[in-house]
Amino acid sequence: MMRLNLRLMLTSIAGVVASLLAGCGGGGGSQIEPLGGQFFTGTGGTAVYTLVTEAGNGFLIDSQSNFLFSFALDTPPSSPEPASTLTLRGTITQYNETTGALISSGTAQVSLQRGTSIALTYTLASGKTGSYSLPYVSYPYEQPSSLAIVAGSYTAASAAAAGASQIASLTIDSMGNLTGSDNAGCNYTGTVTVVNPIYNAYQLNNVTEACSSTTITGLAGQAIITPLIYRPGGSTAPQLTLSISNGTQQSSVDLAKNNPPASN
Repeated sequence: MMRLNLRLMLTSIAGVVASLLAGCGGGGGSQIEPLGGQFFTGTGGTAVYTLVTEAGNGFLIDSQSNFLFSFALDTPPSSPEPASTLTLRGTITQYNETTGALISSGTAQVSLQRGTSIALTYTLASGKTGSYSLPYVSYPYEQPSSLAIVAGSYTAASAAAAGASQIASLTIDSMGNLTGSDNAGCNYTGTVTVVNPIYNAYQLNNVTEACSSTTITGLAGQAIITPLIYRPGGSTAPQLTLSISNGTQQSSVDLAKNNPPASN
């Protein structure tokens, strides 16, 4: 599986958010606060980031501790205006961020202050417990999503770490079909669907990783597009951040969109 490399995204998005808030006096573009969202604190090697979709699925990256968690929570209520505080419970799996190897699994409880913050606590089968408390960040989660927006070709935003495999290229067509390959010669297929068109989150389904000697099936996960990632030399490009797992191993990567249209 591939090495996670979210440090560029987390550092850059913090600058984008700061610029937006300075320019408009605040964040948030939705009349009704979202049920999910993106939450993060810190930058670079100290960053902690989580994405929770409107369906209650998501992932959390703790760059400082080299952990990645995937989780599946209770389905949030479907009422258009539920209580501002949601308590959701579900399962959680912990992986090594660098290798993608399974560490342990267990249960999680999430308290969502809608549009404000998230508090996540977990208990693993290994006996380890932990918690995270992160503020909500409206951009780019409160941007629309569609297959037309996510469709395109992508290339890994940075080189893989020594000895690690990582998706090198990915293509998503207008129907949401996903194909790709990594630097170890493995090929990927799957589908991408929109979770809620009001918010910028996507579900990855039935992803298969086929290598010369092994085939890994049942991978699923989430993705989000950051429309403007600042890169060396002053260039910008949309970036797709995704995480997929199957309960025994995970894969996560940042991918820069190739030749994005000006409207993105």
